[in-house]
Formats: sequence, structure tokens, C-alpha cells
Amino acid sequence: MDWSKKGEVFWNNVNDEGEIITEDSIIDKLPKVTLPNNAVFIHQLESSGGGVIYFNKNKFNWIQQE
Repeated sequence: MDWSKKGEVFWNNVNDEGEIITEDSIIDKLPKVTLPNNAVFIHQLESSGGGVIYFNKNKFNWIQQE
């Protein structure tokens, strides 16, 4: 577990089929989230992913990160 700071930009980097998105041309078109608050970054090395948990507009949100 680690912290991500308010203002950092993230996007889901895994598609609906579970494939990691690495092509810049696709990444440029993905919706981006600028963290409105500090967030928790969860990731386990050599596992199948992790993500960012952040709080916005009275609810917790998840951004998938591989």
C-alpha cells in the first residue's frame, strides 16, 4: 500500500477483457481522473494488478492499475 497525492492523474489501464492497455494512441483517448483528494494506491508485485481508491462526491471510487 502506498499513497497517491491530490492532483495526480490516473486512468484505467485495463480493458473489459482484462488486457493491459499500453498503446499511447489508446491511452490518449481514455478518460482521465485528477485525484480530488489524497488516495490509497494498492498493488502487489508480481500479482494481477491493483489500483487506486479515492473519495469523491460522498463515495469511494476505484481506478484499475496493472
